Amino acid sequence: MFRLMKNLFLPPKFAGDEEKTFKASILNAVLWMILFAGLLVGLYGLLSLRPLLGLIENLSILLFAAFGLALLHMGQVKWVARMVCLGLYVFVSSFVLITGGLQSPRVIGFIFLVITAGLLTDISGAVFYAFLSLLSVWVIYLVTREGLLGVEYEQLFNDAAFSTGANA
Repeated sequence: MFRLMKNLFLPPKFAGDEEKTFKASILNAVLWMILFAGLLVGLYGLLSLRPLLGLIENLSILLFAAFGLALLHMGQVKWVARMVCLGLYVFVSSFVLITGGLQSPRVIGFIFLVITAGLLTDISGAVFYAFLSLLSVWVIYLVTREGLLGVEYEQLFNDAAFSTGANA
């Protein structure tokens, strides 16, 4: 039983391929962090004003992390690295959009995304996500300039499931 638990939490090792083992250990830590953060946020989401929405969001995060861990232990390190970068891109883009557009300090997340892609994939992955980030910044600019989001940012925060009640 202890050996099964130990093998579950430890990153896979690939004999003769230090780079793959290194990336797998980073991805293993990141995915376990996402899984535990998803559990904690999920518990909070169930107590929020919109428990069904919180449940759906957090189940998708938990499934994302669990699927990534399963693929990682099957040796699919490249696919997991791409999946984590894509998930980070979707998270950063949507979070920047709903928290103030380009005026949000969360725009710096795109830089984190490019660095992560460079570490986990290769130079072409970093260039790809740099281009995709610039494209997202442009789309977010257009959406906020034209008012296509449909609600004010303050209203999103006042009605959000993660509201702390400080505005009440």
